[in-house]
Amino acid sequence: MMKGSEVMKKTTVMFSISILMVWCLCGVAAGFSGGDGSKGNPYQITNKTQLEQVNNDLSAHYILLNSIDLSGTTYTQPVLAPFVSASTSGLTGTFDGDGYAIMNVTIQASGSNYIGLFGHVRAGGEIKNLGVENCNIRGNMEVGGLVGHVSAGIFTNCYTTGQVNGGSTKIGGLAGYNDGGDFTGCHSTAQVTSTSSRVGGLLGFHSNSGIIADSYATGPVQGTDYVGGLVGQSGTNGTITRSYFNGSVIGSGLNIGGLVGTNEGTISDCYSTGSVTGFDWVGGLVGSHSTSSAAYSMNRCYSNALLEATSTSPTSGACGITAVNGGVLTACFWDVESCDTDVAYTIKTGSYPNWVYTPVYDNPGATEAKTTVQMQTRSTFTSAGWDFNAETTNGTDDLWHMPYGTSGSPLLSLQRDILGDWNGTYGVGITDFTMLAEVWGLSAGSSGYDDTCDLVDDDTIDINDLILFLQNWLAGLY
Repeated sequence: MMKGSEVMKKTTVMFSISILMVWCLCGVAAGFSGGDGSKGNPYQITNKTQLEQVNNDLSAHYILLNSIDLSGTTYTQPVLAPFVSASTSGLTGTFDGDGYAIMNVTIQASGSNYIGLFGHVRAGGEIKNLGVENCNIRGNMEVGGLVGHVSAGIFTNCYTTGQVNGGSTKIGGLAGYNDGGDFTGCHSTAQVTSTSSRVGGLLGFHSNSGIIADSYATGPVQGTDYVGGLVGQSGTNGTITRSYFNGSVIGSGLNIGGLVGTNEGTISDCYSTGSVTGFDWVGGLVGSHSTSSAAYSMNRCYSNALLEATSTSPTSGACGITAVNGGVLTACFWDVESCDTDVAYTIKTGSYPNWVYTPVYDNPGATEAKTTVQMQTRSTFTSAGWDFNAETTNGTDDLWHMPYGTSGSPLLSLQRDILGDWNGTYGVGITDFTMLAEVWGLSAGSSGYDDTCDLVDDDTIDINDLILFLQNWLAGLY
């Protein structure tokens, strides 16, 4: 039997240990503005110090409570989740920007790989509702404005602006290398430049059943080979759907495309516009389709990008698609006037060094040349099976619509071009009115306020916004 003093001593020790454990646990949480790091109660981040503390636990869950300005700091590695190995490092928790942005991110790491705001995101990791604004990011290989290397993971409603530079391959405005990750509702306006290959406005390299959906890029893109407005190279089983590029693409070598440099996967319901310049294998949509292990496909896509090839090779004038090997092409179009070429694509057969190039000028049902007027006519596309708003013959997803109140080629459903059309079916209707009603009377700073509905931009949702909204009532619902 223990004596009273021994019992008291043991009790004191146990109590001290308990206090220490509570203090340590509270100390972790105390580094943030709230939360416990669980998915239901993520750590709350309000400043730079707290942001950098994310590196202490990459499996936890985080949320921004405001935008964070990193001006004045030049990093020499990713701000978050530096790459160590594909299977052991990287974000596996959730980072929710909640509509806020990390601004003025500067990373100068020209001799390093896997560079971005995040160096590495792997299976289980998720980044959503986050902007990276006015970034200045420089690395060697696998460089992106948001993330350098993706080993699976989910990305939703993320965007980047600024500039991304790489000295080697796999450079993208949002992500450098994507191995099986899913990107939905993402975009980049960043200028993307590399002195090497696999360069894209959104992703540099995209493969292994990865998905890009409802996304776009508009910044200038420049590299050597495998350069695309949206993706530099889309590898085997990569999927790109309901996405577009509008800007300039310049490649000094081969496989230069308005949408994708070279494609080995599936592309559907996409388009490109702007300009595409390269040495050889230049296409308004893709520079080349090439695969030895699986058939590629491209369905319901168009291009009206101005094309220029600096070589005299018979494959250099390709517009819409430059095809290498076999694949499935369905209901694709190019503007023969805007693209300034009558070649749809060039088929490459034979073997090195005796390749045989056969140009295809028009292939009804697969790739067809259209005039500018035809490209601005709805029936050109609906008669080919494209799913448009206000028709059900080709589907009910309403993936496409014609520009409202002006002439032009089709736009995707993610492109809202009518004031007051915020969600739901294209056009200003009851779902949009419901959204306005839900935030009626709210002002900036109040809970639930959404500046999307602040049509007059005066920080209050009131009668002035309703008047503008009603001026467009039922617009686009034809």
